[in-house]
Amino acid sequence: MLKVHDLQTKLASSREIIQQLKEQLNHNEAERRLLDQQATTYKLQNDELRRQFDDTVHERDRSKNALETSNYERTNMEKIRIVSRKKDLLILLIDFLQTLNAQIDSLRADCERFQQSNTDLQRQRDILEEEKEDLQKDKFRQVKENERCIKVIENLENKISQLKTDVTELREQYHKEKLAKDVLTQEKHVLSK
Repeated sequence: MLKVHDLQTKLASSREIIQQLKEQLNHNEAERRLLDQQATTYKLQNDELRRQFDDTVHERDRSKNALETSNYERTNMEKIRIVSRKKDLLILLIDFLQTLNAQIDSLRADCERFQQSNTDLQRQRDILEEEKEDLQKDKFRQVKENERCIKVIENLENKISQLKTDVTELREQYHKEKLAKDVLTQEKHVLSK
């Protein structure tokens, strides 16, 4: 009788452990879905940064072409100034060159700004890629943990099945012994009459 009680206690304890493991598995699954959503968000951010990077490169190339055109025009203006002897034309050319120089300085400043922005975008992209790798590693660890939990649950279910079998056998043995005792008691009662 005591052994049956112990087995019932073990069975109840095993069920509690299984319930806890199932809850842990559900919690792990929820965390995995959250990590998947975060990974998707990071991918969208990464795509947006890449688009901004491409736009920056395009703008830098445009500024570079404008700078080369300005340099070419300035060179031509300088040749005209050397060839020209007229004072008025020389003054106009000087004013024009000053304007071009201001434009060139502005374009150079824009180019430097774009290069800095490009560097920042590359750094952010590297950070996002590192975060993505970390998320993938976390996801892999989570999958391994889930697999381990599933194996533990399967082992516990096997143990519970074995315990049920043991309980059934003990219950049958108990009934047999009780029946034998009842028969002996009845025979003893008949003999005592």
